[in-house]
Amino acid sequence: MDHSAGSSGKPAEDRTDNQLRINVQKTGNTTLKCLYTNVDSISNKWDELGVRIAEIDPDVIGLTEIKPKNSVWQLTEQELYIDGYTSFVSLAGRGVVLYVKDCHRAVDFVPEKCSSTSVWCTIKISLRETIVVGVVYRSPSSTDADNSLIEATIESVMNCEFQHFLLMGDFNLPEIDWISCVVNAPDGHPA
Repeated sequence: MDHSAGSSGKPAEDRTDNQLRINVQKTGNTTLKCLYTNVDSISNKWDELGVRIAEIDPDVIGLTEIKPKNSVWQLTEQELYIDGYTSFVSLAGRGVVLYVKDCHRAVDFVPEKCSSTSVWCTIKISLRETIVVGVVYRSPSSTDADNSLIEATIESVMNCEFQHFLLMGDFNLPEIDWISCVVNAPDGHPA
């Protein structure tokens, strides 16, 4: 990012560990440092993001709500460049971006069913093992059709034969109590 200058089951504010450890048989451990946040418009967050990247040195970065809520200008993929990272971008809705350090040689992955509010890639972590990584944003105003497509996207990826799966994102589901792993919603609710 030269603008001059996990999946732990807990909400981001309750997590302190930013590393995902992947156990790979016969080749030891591969560790990917991951950073995820909802930036609620990236245009005024570049300095803070740059500091976080310098502190953590993440291998994988997932960002949601990269576009402002109401704007007269259009964000472009070129504005999302971070030096040393490959980016996978969707500017649909509020937008998502997934960055992977260039050294990992991540490859774009498009699931059979794919919500436009998600991006996916694969990273080869050993001769025989691959991790699929995705970033998803679910708007609080998502329709039933939007929710079904997001669910179908995740199921589509999980049905692929990847050895490892990492999903980051903002699902806007306050009905889920991440601490006790309880859903406080009626049947049929997207949570």
